[in-house]
Amino acid sequence: MIGKRITICCNLWLIAFMVSILTPGCDEFSCKNGTLLVVHAKPKDWSDNVLTATSIEIEKGSTLFFSASGIWDIGLGSIGPNGKEDWCECPVSKISGSGFKGNLGALIGRIGVHGEPFIIGDKKTITAGESGVLFLGSNDNMAPCDGHNRGSCYKDNKGFLIVCIKFTN
Repeated sequence: MIGKRITICCNLWLIAFMVSILTPGCDEFSCKNGTLLVVHAKPKDWSDNVLTATSIEIEKGSTLFFSASGIWDIGLGSIGPNGKEDWCECPVSKISGSGFKGNLGALIGRIGVHGEPFIIGDKKTITAGESGVLFLGSNDNMAPCDGHNRGSCYKDNKGFLIVCIKFTN
């Protein structure tokens, strides 16, 4: 029992330490009156759902304030929560000519299992159009990691972002 308590305390200390390193002198990232989450670049089950469910239930009409910091690697090098614009088969992208273009590696979210994904990046405020569980993750190519597809895929992702979420009903 003591060993588990020490592990939990060390993990909480490590998260707090990482937030202080990733956001030096950044008062708005204190996450006061908000929920602080660690969002991993690789989803828990990338073969089934490209975003990971949080424990946060959102009500339709709620206003959500997101702020994120950190570095993750989605297979094409280290990037921050805004990602970089590139050609991709990403959940959040737009048709450009004969392909899709989007912010590859950007922090994205979705409300509900079948909700429409949206870009969050390093800061975003939205009004929830529906109720449901909040899902978060990286905007990455949907193709399999088989070496034949250009770019990245979820299987090769690593790293995490620290995300603060505040919301009002």
